[in-house]
Order: sequence, then C-alpha cells, then structure tokens
Amino acid sequence: MQSVFIKNWFPKQERGRANAAWVVGQSVAPAIAMPFFAWLIGTHGWRMNFHVCLVLGLIPLYLLWRHVADTPRQAKGINAAELAHIEAGQEQAPASAEEKIPVAVRFKAFAGNYRYWLLVFWYLCLQCMYWGLITWLPSYLKTARGFSWSEMGWLASLPFVLSIFCKASSGILADKVGRSAPILMCAMLFAGLCVYFGASVDNKYASAVLLSCSVAFCTMGTPVAWPLLQSLVPGSSMSTASGIMNGFANGLAALAPALIGLFITLTGQFSGGLLCLVFTGAAATLAAAILAIQKY
Repeated sequence: MQSVFIKNWFPKQERGRANAAWVVGQSVAPAIAMPFFAWLIGTHGWRMNFHVCLVLGLIPLYLLWRHVADTPRQAKGINAAELAHIEAGQEQAPASAEEKIPVAVRFKAFAGNYRYWLLVFWYLCLQCMYWGLITWLPSYLKTARGFSWSEMGWLASLPFVLSIFCKASSGILADKVGRSAPILMCAMLFAGLCVYFGASVDNKYASAVLLSCSVAFCTMGTPVAWPLLQSLVPGSSMSTASGIMNGFANGLAALAPALIGLFITLTGQFSGGLLCLVFTGAAATLAAAILAIQKY
C-alpha cells in the first residue's frame, strides 16, 4: 500500500527519498524500541508494554484518518502549485478510487514484463540474505567467534545503526543519478563481499564489522527497489505487483535460515552457511546488472 501511495503522491525524481524515508523507519524503530521497552518492562512490568503499544498504534490511525488522502486531488489542503508539481512528474494520472479493475487485468499489465520478474528475483535474494544474516549472526558471533554477552549488546545494534545511513544515502543517490539498477547491483555485490571476507578474516572484531556492513548493504537496496518497481508497473496495477513481490520474496525468504542451518550441518562449519549467502548475493548482482545495462 505504501508503494501505491508514494507513486500517487511523489513525482518520479523524488521517489528515492520518499521510499528511503519510510524504509529508514524500519531501522530506527527497533534501535529505539528494544532498549525502551526493555526499560519499560523492567520498571513497570510487562502489562505496561502492551498499554504503551496501544497508544502508539492509535497515533498513525489518527494521522491517516484525518490528514491523508489516496491521491493529491482528493486532498483538501493541497494548493495548485504543489498539485501541478506532483502531476508534472507523474508517468500517468493516478487511478481514481472509483475505478474498479479486475485482478486478472491488473496482473496482465505487468506479468509479461521480464524486468519486473528480474526485480522480484533480486528482492527475493535480498530478503534471503537479510533474514539469513539477522537470524544466524548472533549465534555465529557467539559460538564461532567467541564474543562475550556484554560484547554482543553493541554488536546486536550495529547492523541497524549502519542500515540507517545506508538507506538514507541510497534514496538520495537514486534521485540524484536518476537510476536504480546500478545501486541495486552495487548493494548486493558489496553485501556478498562483506559476507565472504567476514567469514574468512581471522580477527573477530573485523568479522563482526564486516558482517554488520553486509546487513547494511542489503538494506541499502530496499529504498531503491521500490522506485524502480513504481516506474516499471502502471499505477492501476501497483498494489497487485507490490503484493506479489513482497509476499513472494518474504515467503520464500522464511526458508533461508533453515537452508543456512542445513549447510552448516552438511559442512560442519558456520562458514558453509555464510558462503551460501555469498552465492545469493552474486545471483542478485547478476539480475541487477541486466537491468543496469538497460539503463534502469
């Protein structure tokens, strides 16, 4: 739904920053929430945690209800200059709320576009690498690298902190250069290289930083993938295309931690599971390279 909203509300040249703004929240939120709720539960008990979450959940409900419209033309507070600026940067006018298009017709609008499926494959690789790293990184650092529990505290937050800067910078860069695929290619290339050297280097601190950088490079591609999707797919099909891409990638990526565990069992080493992620990064880099060659 956010992809439909951004396509309707932002001209093409501003979508990198617009997507980065909400994606950055996915890193800022856990960085703030984990220590805050840990303190809250320790001080006031676990029930207070749910009461605070209830109040926090009401804030976006109010903002969406009172201050958000599906399209600029439906918004009451927008002025003519802002409306003209938004519509001048649109590939086509947003679909009206009354327009009812069958699902089959919406799917047909992008189903034959192989570039869309290349992007879906890239996003699948991204999610596999991200969830594989997030799931196994604490165990790897504790068991294979011998970090203490006190050291694990700051290491757990390092990937999220680095991700904030990577996400923000990639969104700004995408708007400046006007292309997405080269950034997608570099993000997964560097992520794969960081995993490889993180598993190979002898120094445990260098390994921890490299693997944290790998998580950050993975997330660097997320704000850029959505503007590319928004340029490939018509507005009337955006929700369908976004749902398929997000659902397909996250659904299959749920198997990534199990596959990494399988490779660790077969090889008898953590490095066996991490090298599986290196190949995942290489496959994503190749998919993005095809789009980059075509000037996307």
